Amino acid sequence: MKDLTNLKTFIIDSKNPIEIDDAISLEINNNIKNIWIHVSYPSKLFEFNSEIDINAKRKSSSLYLIDKSITMLPKNIIELSNLRKNKLSETLSACIELNENGSIKNYEICETLIKPNYEFTYEDTNEILELEPKEEYELVILNKLLKKSYNYRKKKGAITFNNTYPKIIYNDNSISFETIEITQAHTLVSEAMILMGYITSDYFIKNNIPAPFRTQKINCDTKNILEKNFNSPVKYIILKQFIGKSYISLKSDTHETLGLDSYVQTTSPLRRYFDLLVQRQL
Repeated sequence: MKDLTNLKTFIIDSKNPIEIDDAISLEINNNIKNIWIHVSYPSKLFEFNSEIDINAKRKSSSLYLIDKSITMLPKNIIELSNLRKNKLSETLSACIELNENGSIKNYEICETLIKPNYEFTYEDTNEILELEPKEEYELVILNKLLKKSYNYRKKKGAITFNNTYPKIIYNDNSISFETIEITQAHTLVSEAMILMGYITSDYFIKNNIPAPFRTQKINCDTKNILEKNFNSPVKYIILKQFIGKSYISLKSDTHETLGLDSYVQTTSPLRRYFDLLVQRQL
């Protein structure tokens, strides 16, 4: 197990999250900038086909309702696996070096030991990325590296659905609505998780390991649809009606909306059973 407790490690999530699956770090060696992506490691805590595993499989995912949540895994497993500030945690992590154009040059997947230094909300992270303080240069550099990865996928045909989405808030027996804007903090985290899914799928393919690969074909002229509905506030919703549905298969294939040759979901093992299954395969 690789000891990474010396790295400054960031948890970025919404306010008061129940399941904290992931964190990111930056490592610089001889001017080589490595992105570290860490994922919580619940599969170490219970056996495949144990009672906990069977119940998780039956639920398939956590369920978030307005006034309560029903977690896929028991609370004690979540508490042990959750990544927290100043908490020593075992994780499955990926070390990724990018080429100048944003493509992947090298990667490594290994078991690690981390101790996150910061636990930020998306709002906190946005403020740091806008101000770019010298004290948090690691986060600033991570954002710039992940923007390169994002732009590389865009050149390969990836589609970004840059629309806001509503969130229902239940507090003191009253219901309200909050509009969530997609910010550069959201994009930073999303890109890191997409990278992790891609290199994990590549590892499976190269080592001939079965996995639930996620595939999606575009099957339409996205440019024409977006131009035709340019002034519509729901243009991305309209676009989704024409794009082919994603599906899961043991045979790897392209995920065109992500601009990737292959992809698996792997960064939410506390709340999605497929991610937990992928973790066991790793």
